[in-house]
Parts: sequence; C-alpha cells; structure tokens
Amino acid sequence: MKFEDKIRYLVELSKRRGEDQADIAMLCDVSTKTVYNWENGLTRPQSKKVYQALAERFGCSAEWLENDDLDFSAIKGTAQGQARKIIQMTEELMTGGGLSEKEKINFIDQIMRIYLNT
Repeated sequence: MKFEDKIRYLVELSKRRGEDQADIAMLCDVSTKTVYNWENGLTRPQSKKVYQALAERFGCSAEWLENDDLDFSAIKGTAQGQARKIIQMTEELMTGGGLSEKEKINFIDQIMRIYLNT
C-alpha cells in the first residue's frame, strides 16, 4: 500500500472522529496543502518525526507508514495496538450517534465478512 493511500485512510478516520485535514496538519506541524499533497501522491513526509507523530496518533507503526512495500501484518507488535485502536474507534462510532441503526448493522456485516474471509 502506498503512503498516499495510507494517509487518505488516516484522514478518513479523522473525519469520523470529527476532525479534519487541518488536525493532521497541526499534528505533523505542516500545512493543509502539504497533507493534500500527501493524499494525492505528490509528495511524502521527509521527516521521521512526521511518521512517528502519525503512528502514535493512529496506533500503527511508523515503519509501516514509511514503507510502501511493507505488509502491515509483517510488522511485529503492531497488530495488537491496531486492533485496540479499531475497537476504540468502533466504540466511538457506534456510541457517537453519527450512524443510523441500518448503518451500524451494515458496518458489523462488513466486519463479519472480513473475518469469515480470512
């Protein structure tokens, strides 16, 4: 997975939390234009501090963010942290009132499909 796909995913997660591109920019001490450029594959972070800040905020590995060819499942120790983060985000999503009952059911159905296909 390329960095631009990863950052788009992280921006989407931020939106679900009521945050936006500007919050990621502030976290990384860059402009929103820079985040836009990352999302569109025009540039990527040059500083390890940026990858580390994103990793800490979203519960993933800086190494995974930085390396396009690195398979997430191959990164030792991040699966549990990522699972915890997903559970936390799911709880926020389900209790936050932003989803209808139908959307909640669809969400759970998708999780089950993923589980059953692994």
